[in-house]
Amino acid sequence: MTNLTLDLTHGNFGFHEHVDYPPLVQDIFHGRAEIKNGYAWINEQPGWGIEVDEALAAKHPITDEHPNEFRSIDGTVIQGTG
Repeated sequence: MTNLTLDLTHGNFGFHEHVDYPPLVQDIFHGRAEIKNGYAWINEQPGWGIEVDEALAAKHPITDEHPNEFRSIDGTVIQGTG
């Protein structure tokens, strides 16, 4: 979500892929880009412009059946993979 903000800071930026996130993810991350008439619009909040609803996120921990080969269960990067 913040990638678009980063892309727009580069003069040679051309296009950006878009993923429609499920409603729960949209509720957790406030300030995401909105697609209107085929254009992506970022908000004008300072920084990345994204606010995380940590209370809501804590109610929905990641439960991936397939272990991530780069991160441990708490999300930290496994030594030597990143």
